[in-house]
Amino acid sequence: MGGCLTIIKSLIGGGSEGSVTNARGSSTELVGTSSPSRKIPASFAIDAAHSSSTIEVTKGATGDGEGYDNNSGDQIIRGKGLALSSVSIEQDSAYWEMRIGTTQTDGQDDEHDENAFEILKFGVAKRCSTSELNSVQDIPEDDDSNRFFLRGIPNLVDGDIVGVAVQQSDLPMVQFIINGEPLHHMAINRFRGSIYPAVWLPLPDAFQVEFIWDEGQWKYEPPSAKFKAIMLARSIV
Repeated sequence: MGGCLTIIKSLIGGGSEGSVTNARGSSTELVGTSSPSRKIPASFAIDAAHSSSTIEVTKGATGDGEGYDNNSGDQIIRGKGLALSSVSIEQDSAYWEMRIGTTQTDGQDDEHDENAFEILKFGVAKRCSTSELNSVQDIPEDDDSNRFFLRGIPNLVDGDIVGVAVQQSDLPMVQFIINGEPLHHMAINRFRGSIYPAVWLPLPDAFQVEFIWDEGQWKYEPPSAKFKAIMLARSIV
C-alpha cells in the first residue's frame, strides 16, 4: 500500500482489531465493523459527499441495527455516476458484497435486456475531486490514468450477488466473485496507493446496487479465510 503500511497486529475475525504504522511514524487503529458490543464510529460508508452529485445513497435492510451508527448496515446506491466510500481500505485483505437490481416497481415494463447489467462496474478507485467526479462520462476497463480499477461483469441478472475481495500486500489484487463463484480471469492485479470501494452506475433511474458491509449479512463466503469485513481506521497517535 501507499505509505508502506506494516501490520502490527494480525487482523483475525470480522470484529477483531489491529494497528498499522505508516512511513511517517503515525499509527492508526483498525476497528471491526461487525462487533455488536460497541457503537461503531460513523466513518466508513459509501458517501454521497465523495461521489458524483447525481448519486443517491440510502439505508438498506440492515442499516438500522442496534449498536451501529448508520455505517455498518447495508446501503442502497441509485442514480448516475461514480459512488465512493468515505475512507480508504487500510487492512491487507478485505471483502464486501453487492446485490444488484433495478429501480423499477411492480407493474412497470422491463426496459432492459438480459445483458443490461453489464454496463454497471464494480471494484475500487482512488479519491477523485468534485470536478472529476462530476465530469466522468465512462469508466474504461483498462484505465490509463491508474485511478479506476473496476470491471463490468457479463450475464448478471436481477438479485445477483457481486463479491469484491481486495488484497494489498505481496501481489495487490482485486478479485470478483459472482454468487459465490470466483471469476479469476477478471481479476485486476496492478494498483498501488490508497483505494476506496466503488461502483459505477451509467444510467439514472435504472439500477440500484445494495452494498453489504457486515459479514453477518453476507450471502456467500469470501474466497479465503484471510478476507474480512472492512475495518475502520482512526488515529491512535
